[in-house]
Amino acid sequence: MNSSSLIFLFILSLVIALVFMPAQGSTRRNSKAAKLKSHLKQIATTVEMYHRHTITDLYPSNPQEIDIDQSLISEVSANNWHDLSLKSPYYFFPYSGKKFTYNTNVPLATNWEAVIENGHEYYSVVWEDGHVSYISPEEHTKLFMTDLKALFTLTIYKVTLRNNQALQ
Repeated sequence: MNSSSLIFLFILSLVIALVFMPAQGSTRRNSKAAKLKSHLKQIATTVEMYHRHTITDLYPSNPQEIDIDQSLISEVSANNWHDLSLKSPYYFFPYSGKKFTYNTNVPLATNWEAVIENGHEYYSVVWEDGHVSYISPEEHTKLFMTDLKALFTLTIYKVTLRNNQALQ
């Protein structure tokens, strides 16, 4: 092979590499989104199996009772839902005593970090019926605020009830 053939092959391979490089980055992002969706689906399936095989439809106080695969959520054990949310890549909406409804509009878990694709930011949410959907950052914030409001109201109620019982 002469030098002009080598230069031609070098330029050709460089052009091919440049053509496929952006596609590789897009594939990596799509792969991350698919992995996230798969993990959320697995979590939902495990939670549903727990509720189908127990006599209660209430979430346990300790999420370890559900036996979610630790590799999906966190290698560190958590003894309550809040702790699990802080240690894993997901925020969990259940809390001790909350009823599992199998409902299409009751969130089970969402990712903490947004996924960015084509310049748009979104979050994945798995619902209690097991389907995964994508929501905007605004919808994500609204879910958090609604959940925090419910938890705050429940905490106030429990404290008030406890105080009333102590006064009697």
